[in-house]
Amino acid sequence: MIIGNRKGVEVIENPNTREPLEEGEKYFKEIICSSNIFDGWTLYEQPIINSMHPDFILLHPEKGVIIVEVKDWHLQSPAYSNDGKVLGTNGKYINKNPISQVRAYKDMILKYELDEFLNANEKYPDISAAMVSTVIYFHIASRERAIEFCGNPNHKYCLVWTRNELDYLCETPYPRKDDYIYPKFLFYERSLFAKDNEQTLQKLVKNLENVLRPSDYAIERKLPITLSTEQKRLVELKSGSIRRWSGVAGSGKTLILATKATEAIKKGQRVLILTFNITLRHYIRDLCSQQHGHENRRLLKANITIAHFHGFLKILLAELKLSAPKDDVENYTINVMNAISDEINVNFPGHLKYDSIFIDEGQDFNGDWIRFLKQFYTNNGELLVFYDQAQDLYKQSLWITDPIQIEGIGFKGQPGNLKISHRLPQSIVSQIDILRNLLDMENQEKILTMNSQQDLFTRINWQNISADKNRAQVVEKNIRTILSEGISTIEDITVITMKEDTGIELVNYFESLHVKTSHVYDLSGQKDYNERRNEKWRFQPGKGRLKVCSYHSYKGWESSHIFLLLEGIGDDLKRKEELQNALFIAITRVNAFSDSRSFLCINNCPDFNWLAPHFNGE
Repeated sequence: MIIGNRKGVEVIENPNTREPLEEGEKYFKEIICSSNIFDGWTLYEQPIINSMHPDFILLHPEKGVIIVEVKDWHLQSPAYSNDGKVLGTNGKYINKNPISQVRAYKDMILKYELDEFLNANEKYPDISAAMVSTVIYFHIASRERAIEFCGNPNHKYCLVWTRNELDYLCETPYPRKDDYIYPKFLFYERSLFAKDNEQTLQKLVKNLENVLRPSDYAIERKLPITLSTEQKRLVELKSGSIRRWSGVAGSGKTLILATKATEAIKKGQRVLILTFNITLRHYIRDLCSQQHGHENRRLLKANITIAHFHGFLKILLAELKLSAPKDDVENYTINVMNAISDEINVNFPGHLKYDSIFIDEGQDFNGDWIRFLKQFYTNNGELLVFYDQAQDLYKQSLWITDPIQIEGIGFKGQPGNLKISHRLPQSIVSQIDILRNLLDMENQEKILTMNSQQDLFTRINWQNISADKNRAQVVEKNIRTILSEGISTIEDITVITMKEDTGIELVNYFESLHVKTSHVYDLSGQKDYNERRNEKWRFQPGKGRLKVCSYHSYKGWESSHIFLLLEGIGDDLKRKEELQNALFIAITRVNAFSDSRSFLCINNCPDFNWLAPHFNGE
């Protein structure tokens, strides 16, 4: 609800506030609204963004964005230790540093909610994050104690205000430009990002406004996808049901989950959709938007949360005001789950409870994760896990049918099964059957299609090249051939790789040709696991970009034209396994719903040359 302009500040209240404003929040809101320095800004009070509830977001189209968390903590009691530790009900200190909370909000909003940040980051790779500042406002504590409690934070990453700093900023006619306390852009007429010809900041702020206040009209007019009779049966909600369904590639698992989610929301439910793959977050969001249609999109935004599992853990940490336990990678997930479980035993915010929980890529989860998630399930809706054992690259799928590993989850009877692929062209399914026999993949479930007629639209080719051949040039030549037909665009094409070095080579090559790409690689070439995971937010559907992706990260996606750059990896046993996985994942990603589609394997490993005669066009 807009309560009007007061001294030039537009205030937008959330009609579904999680709780009444505390004294510090009331004071912050009132003084901001009465300050000349915030003329032209918009203040969002307790906004909801994918289950995240920051206290305030301030934005100005030509200056920047500020994310604010307000704390009415006096910090003098022994209950508050240094470095963000607070005494819990169990008598132990818990890491609740608000710096972690507000930085998590910034990171997740920029990378997973704002499409425009990708463009901004490419234009200003080292400073794009400076468009958004984070502030912790301590209403009661002294500045000295607040800084000490927060662990002397770097002002470049988070600013700390107390009432003295806030009063000085808002009440002094010409406050000093103290970079260690106030965002620089507060004192600019226009920021660097707003002055460029692309209007980078203006576009990002508009993007954020659409997220915070979704318009029923500012959406792409895509009609919902029509489901088959079998798919429609699964969309029907079964209250209190906990079940699992397997499905072959192209059977519509993600489509069913997206449609179920929108139907549940229309019935007044809160919905959580989780996947394992970071890259699928954007795809599922767009699919839910398409399936929801144009009816009350504010309801969709307010009541659906979409995340990859570890991203959801970050959301929970932020909302529960917890910091991630510092531990090795091996123990990280279980320690975070334990910390969250302990906290919700004494503090369980209502907005973190979901009537329905839908899980895609369930083969990559495990029983402990599902039991953890059940804590957030109200039983008012449905808990459904979809999985595909054929895409079990991490060797986890046995858990979902193992009586011991599923104990305590609530699955009953045998898993359901979707055997018919609606997305894969018939010629692709026929090619998969050939591969199953050639590569001894008989343990993989046979894929059926509704249409056995000859497929005249899909081209399937295999191209052997020498190890010293420039693969990027080969890819470019084939892309130009597809585009010359005038049916497909660059965003209809995906190049799938087996090695990170190959992906980096391709991205750099096409970027040198001024062809924009969406990719998942650490372009520094350091093969840093964390950096590689951090880069996966860049992989987004559409956007007029060529997609370049590892086969691990392309599970669940689809494209009209798929190129696989096949390479030999490891010893004989591993090489065969990698061949099977890469070929199967890549070829099952082809989408039948277009008039031009193709699969091309470009192979530079002599050990695989013998497969060429078994592919069409060779």
